[in-house]
Amino acid sequence: MAISRELPESPVIQGPSERVAYGVTVPAGRSPASVVVTIWLIDDQDNPVDKTATCATGSASVASTVITTPLLQNLVSGSTYRVDVKYTDSGNTWYPYFRIYCR
Repeated sequence: MAISRELPESPVIQGPSERVAYGVTVPAGRSPASVVVTIWLIDDQDNPVDKTATCATGSASVASTVITTPLLQNLVSGSTYRVDVKYTDSGNTWYPYFRIYCR
């Protein structure tokens, strides 16, 4: 069985005029802290471009085992993004991610 950091809900579709905050549920028993969300434009897989400054508004939040991303916006129709959700828990660092198709 292959193990992936990609979340089971991935990919999701978001329209270019939509503003969406996504919820990422971490495994039970974890207490996510030090959350950093990074949005990558991955149309060119070999050269991803960090679009966090232009595509995210606000900051991530945590409630129990759910991490809520900042509002994701200003996506370009026809493009694909990868959203990295980095967090720590008990000295471990985790990096799940999901993809967004902007259509």
